[in-house]
This record gives sequence, C-alpha cells and structure tokens, in this order.
Amino acid sequence: MLAGRKKWSRVPHACARLAVFAVLAGLWLAPPSLAFAQVSAAAGEVEELLRKSNDLRRSGYDQGALPLLQKAYSLDPSPRTAVQLGLVEQALGRWADADLHLATGLLAKDDGWIKRNRSVIEEALSRVKMNVGRVEVTGEPAGAEVLVGGRPVGKVPLKEAVAVSAGTVDVELRAAGYQPALRTLTIAGGQYQPVVIRLQREALGRVAMAGGDVATDPTGDLAARADSPTSGRTWAGRILLAGAAVGAGVGIYAVIDRYRGVDAFNTRRCIETPRGDIVLQSGERDGKCESLAADYKGATTLAIVGFAAAAALGGTAVILKLTEAPSSESVAWRPRCTLDWMTRGLSCAGRF
Repeated sequence: MLAGRKKWSRVPHACARLAVFAVLAGLWLAPPSLAFAQVSAAAGEVEELLRKSNDLRRSGYDQGALPLLQKAYSLDPSPRTAVQLGLVEQALGRWADADLHLATGLLAKDDGWIKRNRSVIEEALSRVKMNVGRVEVTGEPAGAEVLVGGRPVGKVPLKEAVAVSAGTVDVELRAAGYQPALRTLTIAGGQYQPVVIRLQREALGRVAMAGGDVATDPTGDLAARADSPTSGRTWAGRILLAGAAVGAGVGIYAVIDRYRGVDAFNTRRCIETPRGDIVLQSGERDGKCESLAADYKGATTLAIVGFAAAAALGGTAVILKLTEAPSSESVAWRPRCTLDWMTRGLSCAGRF
C-alpha cells in the first residue's frame, strides 16, 4: 500500500511541471506572433491608403489624397511613403514639405523602389527646390520659441536655417515675460534670407513667481519703460522745447539789437527815401547811414526767424505732449488730442 501511494503521488507533480512548461512556452511564443500580426495589419492598412490616394490623384483630387498619405507615412515612414507624400505636396504647392520628404526618400540609396524611380524623384526634387527658400532666424532672448508659418520650428538659437515655400511667410518669436514679435517676409525661390528679432519685455509691473503666484514688481520694469514709445516722445518733446527756447532767445536779442540800430540810425539823422536810397536828411549819401540801415534790417530778419522757429518747435512739442499715450498713473483730467494729417487739424477731447 505504501509503495502504491508513492507511485501515484509522482503523477500530479509531473503534470504540474508539464503545465508550467506549456504556459511559459506560450508566453514566450505569443508576443512574436502577436507582433507579426500587428505588423501585417499595419502593412495592409498602408497599402490600402496608398491605393486609395493613387486613385484620388488619378482623378485630380490631390487635396483629398494628402491626409491619406500623411496617415500612411505616420504608420510606415519608409522611403516609398515619404516620396509619395512629397509628390502630392509638390502638386499642392507645399514646396518646403515636399523638399523635406523627397530628399528623405532619396537618402535610402539601397531601397529597391527608390532605385527604380530615382530619376523621376530627382527631377521632381529639382523642380521643388526652385520654389523653396531658407530663412535664418536669430534674435533675443535665448530660448525664445520660433514659429515659421505658424508652426514651431525650434528655439533661439536655431541650429540651421528653416526651409520655407516661396512667397509670403510669417516669422514669430515668443517668450514668457516678453511681448511677441512678428515679421512678414517675402521669399523667392532659392533665396537665403536672414532675419533678426529682439523681443521687448512686457511693460507690466508684475512678475510670475515659481509657484505660479503673481506678485507686484516694485521696479515697475524700468527697462521696458525706458524703451517704450512714450519715453521716446518725451525726450523728443524736451529737445523741441529746448530748440524753441533758443529760437526765442535769438529773437529777443535780435529785437534789442534792432532797436539799437534804429536809434543809431535816427541819431545820425539818416533817412530812407521812397526809392529806397539811404541818405542824410540833407540829401547827401552817407556810407555810415547805409551800414546802420543794413544792421537794423538784418536784426529785424533775425528776430522774425528766431520767433518763427520758436513757435514751430514749441507748437510741435505741445502736440507731442497732447497726443502721447496716457500713463498708468491716475489723473483727474487731461486733454487727449489726435493730429489728422489728411485734414491738417488737431482734435482734442478731455480724458478722466
């Protein structure tokens, strides 16, 4: 009885070991089989997408074929799908994208499909490059995000120039704490265009804290205020006022000099005839009288010029002051004027 029990007790252990081995073998073999099935399914979907896109292109509907080829390339970024995508982008005038994908496909020199179609692909790429320019973007601050045509292409400094389609293209820089800046360029095919963009700090007295809280900056961002248009207008106004003061001073000095000249002219008993001759009251010509007349007439002209310059410069300074943007400081009332060059008028209104 004991021997029989030992004999039958070994059977369950053997079965258990066999079951464990079978499970481990299944786990070992299952993933490759599953991966193979997934690859086959993806390959079949890619071929179906290529077939449908080719049908659409034959019917002249390149726009409809584009999303199909984009999906096929995302599923299988092979040289063949890259070239197919580049060709439809070429047909739609998306030159920069076509340049990238056609060139990417041609890098696969050992690919059989590329070998058979290399001449056609190279010819298409040469036509595409005639419609592609490059933009070299530099600027400040370092780390600012660069967008070309609305799409992010990297951060300052960029490693290389950005390929763009010929025509009008927008180049934008963005950075936290700075005002974004946009430049619109017109690029010709084959052109290399550098552009420099320097961002200005936001004119706000608030800075973001590390935890996401916001606190008031006691300095009020003085650097931004110094670079603001209002600051420039203020300095221009001061310079104009200084010029007006100089003009007024010249005019006053000339008036005084004129009175002196006229007094000396009269003391010498000089007169000016209706014909414009400068003579003594006795009728005799006198060189001194002519010199005195020239002096006071010159002083008269200088006074007119000085006062006219003072009026022009002072008036311009006043206009700059009235038309500048109001400061953030609260004021009870101030006039706000706008200069209209078309009607040559100045319209003003009170601002509270």
